[in-house]
Amino acid sequence: MKKHWIGWIVLSLLVLLLPVLGLAEGGTCGESLTWNLENGVLTISGTGKMDDYDSKNSRPPWYGRVFSAVLEEGITDIGDYAFSGCLSLTSITLPDSVTEISDTAFDKCPNLILKVYPDSYAEQYAKEKNLSYFYSESDTSWLFD
Repeated sequence: MKKHWIGWIVLSLLVLLLPVLGLAEGGTCGESLTWNLENGVLTISGTGKMDDYDSKNSRPPWYGRVFSAVLEEGITDIGDYAFSGCLSLTSITLPDSVTEISDTAFDKCPNLILKVYPDSYAEQYAKEKNLSYFYSESDTSWLFD
């Protein structure tokens, strides 16, 4: 029994240290989308809609381990609870190709600032949800609330 506890402790420590050690991990998060997480930076690439997640039963695989995210051009929809509850998420870059963002995508992300394109759907979403954002094309980081 004692060996099982030691095994679980070692396994837990390894899981917690993966981002710190610089080990990358990834997978799919949509029919034609892939994700990669390395050192707390999440990159999502491909085309189409992201998967929908649940706030309790089926959280995204990067939940609680992402500090910043870059969604690349080609992504069209950000799914339910995709980043909800990611308390350490401080910035996310949203491509101009995004045309739909779930109402719950960024729930409980108090430190989040969106990087958007001027006159994009993502900018409109940020304004409607009263989220902080700045422009991707800008050389300055003026924030709008």
